[in-house]
Amino acid sequence: MDLQFQMNQLVSLAIGTPEVGAVNFNLLQRFLLEMLKMTDLDSATVTFSAEEVAKLGENTLKPVSKGGDKTDEEVTPPKKPGFHQCPIDPQKVDQLLEDLTQVKFDLEDLTSKVKTMEGATETVPFQEMRNSLSQVDGLQERLKKLEDMLESLKDLGTVEDKGTVGQRLDFLETTLSGHDEQLTNINGTLEEKLPYITEQFEELHQEMGLLNEKVNVKNVSAFDQRSVQERRVSSTPDQTTSSINNIIARLSSVQHDLDNLTMVTTNLTEEQDQRQMMIDTLSEQIEVLKVAKADKTNVEDILASKADMSQVHRKVSHDHFEIKIEGLSAKMDDAFNRLDVHEDMWQEEVELLKADIENKMDKTEFSFT
Repeated sequence: MDLQFQMNQLVSLAIGTPEVGAVNFNLLQRFLLEMLKMTDLDSATVTFSAEEVAKLGENTLKPVSKGGDKTDEEVTPPKKPGFHQCPIDPQKVDQLLEDLTQVKFDLEDLTSKVKTMEGATETVPFQEMRNSLSQVDGLQERLKKLEDMLESLKDLGTVEDKGTVGQRLDFLETTLSGHDEQLTNINGTLEEKLPYITEQFEELHQEMGLLNEKVNVKNVSAFDQRSVQERRVSSTPDQTTSSINNIIARLSSVQHDLDNLTMVTTNLTEEQDQRQMMIDTLSEQIEVLKVAKADKTNVEDILASKADMSQVHRKVSHDHFEIKIEGLSAKMDDAFNRLDVHEDMWQEEVELLKADIENKMDKTEFSFT
């Protein structure tokens, strides 16, 4: 997989990575070769004098082929008489190309924005137009800097033959001139749109002022209504407190009466249930006695032949049974009488409770403004 780096990233990798002071000569060599290729200086020839050759050493100046093998020649012969010494700084040329490329991209972006604004049917936002004007000013400043750099490159020294470098500088001048004209056109278009945008901004400012006034009026009215309600509540605090206390006292009294009535009703219900159980038991016993009761004469005749009469009377005594029945009847009558009395008392309590409830206040009477 191929890796791509920008020139500034390649410089950072070659020098100072992974620690300060470290130098990767392979990356540095690749950076220098790429820079020469981009500036069309890879085919230029440099001539060393005899003194320079003796000072640097013949082995050092042996040319290296593309594959890495050394050639037999010790010093590379010049190809052309020109380019004996090139005073142009490659770093400045590289920086110039990078700035020119960035200016080209920014100019294309700005041109597309201006075309969009010209063809727009709705109002263009003020902030967007302001940003566009700022971009135009920035591009003009950058173009001015690039022109200054070109002038400085021209004045770097005397060159016998400009060759490819001169052509590239001419190309840069032509490109910058075209970009300057485009920026002038864009600036004119933006200046034409600026009064209309200013008018729209003023109208928007007026609308915002009206909205703020409406919001303030609503807040003041809401505050006044709240103040009136607070004054109403605070004007009669004693009356409100006394009314609430009276209502709470009445509710407590009613609750107490209801609790007493509930207890009485519960006791009466339990007592009535017990009495009903006793009545049911007695009724069952009476039915059993009615079914099991036999004729006295028949029993006497049968028992006379089978057992002693005294034994029969001692075991089954009719008189004793009658006494028990009479006592049971008396207890039942007494129970019914007591039940009637309790029922009358319960009815009286219910009537008193109803009368007391009618004298109490209803919930609707508790509401007050």
